Amino acid sequence: MATMIHIEYTDGTSETVRPTMRAMCMAEEHAIKEKWGSVNDSPIRINLYMAYVALRLSGKLDEPFDAWLDRVASTDVTEEETAEANPTV
Repeated sequence: MATMIHIEYTDGTSETVRPTMRAMCMAEEHAIKEKWGSVNDSPIRINLYMAYVALRLSGKLDEPFDAWLDRVASTDVTEEETAEANPTV
């Protein structure tokens, strides 16, 4: 399974990002530092921050989180099936 986050911006553009484990860990660490609670306590904010970190790590974004967040209209987080390699082949 792969987490995918589809982001719709206020200007009508959109993009989809697949956060790496690095982005997920960085979002979790930031949430703890900022006392946001767990993913269950603050799922929207943590998922937004995870998407933000993934975009920054990919080089697609260089603005501060709050400035980016002001441009986000909505997000949709989905889990997609990934093709598993057959270990017997």
